[in-house]
Amino acid sequence: NRYNAPVQDASTITSRRIGKHGIIYLNGTLLIEHIDPNSPSFGIPCTFQLTTKEGVTHNFRASSRNGYSRWMNCISESIVQCQENSYFDMAEDVVRKENLERALKFE
Repeated sequence: NRYNAPVQDASTITSRRIGKHGIIYLNGTLLIEHIDPNSPSFGIPCTFQLTTKEGVTHNFRASSRNGYSRWMNCISESIVQCQENSYFDMAEDVVRKENLERALKFE
């Protein structure tokens, strides 16, 4: 079978979708539903891009329009959730620093 390649390392998978896999942190990531006409992926149906806050672009393609819609909804919601969580983290840091400063003042 032309799709089954020998596994070379943990980043390669033996299936129809062969490639390197990793985690994309969604905090600060931009979801681009309509790809730029200058992109090599332009014109391929059901494609979208994620651009991280570091400027790294990842291209994806869903297997169907239904799958594309589901990916768009899921990723959009996840990006919003990550952003909201980062606001809570920043607020906790501010409170922690203020409490530390207060404690040092009273010593």
